[in-house]
Amino acid sequence: MIVGLTGGIASGKTLCCNWFAAQGCYIIDADLIAKELVTVGGVVWLQLRAHFGETIFYADGNLNRALLREKMFHNQEIKEKVNQIFHPAVRAEIEKRIHLYPHAFTLLDVPLLFETQLHKICHMVIVVDIPVSLQIARGVCRDGVNSAQMQRIIASQISREKRLSLANFIIDNSNSIAQTYQQCQQIYQQILSLNAA
Repeated sequence: MIVGLTGGIASGKTLCCNWFAAQGCYIIDADLIAKELVTVGGVVWLQLRAHFGETIFYADGNLNRALLREKMFHNQEIKEKVNQIFHPAVRAEIEKRIHLYPHAFTLLDVPLLFETQLHKICHMVIVVDIPVSLQIARGVCRDGVNSAQMQRIIASQISREKRLSLANFIIDNSNSIAQTYQQCQQIYQQILSLNAA
């Protein structure tokens, strides 16, 4: 069973993934894969270096993520090129891990699950949701960005309404951690029941 887990930035995806991991689910983290692929000499690192030269890298060869993110926000052509490099490489690694480590319950933690069409390889999708105002407040605290930057990031993602309309299950993460975990438990049991049927 492959279950996608997604949500807007700062919605609490990691909190929910940690709960599912504690139940023994196999977690595939797209952000972690992306970081691995841009380590010096990695597949994506090589492609970015070939396309952009040294302009988006530190002197030690590491990718300057903040600079690249800023360039992507201000230049649609750069954003499209970076996505053309990243998304196929991340998808290939996700598919490789699914096949290498078959598991009764695999959870794909993919922030851009719908944007990258990875929801199509999932049997079900869970969306972690919070109101936009809370999303902005949490993102500002967590990521050290300002409110305008958070609004720009949110605007660059699929709309909240569209994301919710594509979900099989929704976790409302706007209350306590205990309430979020309770929803995780209920959804987990429902998915296990559906899988057993």
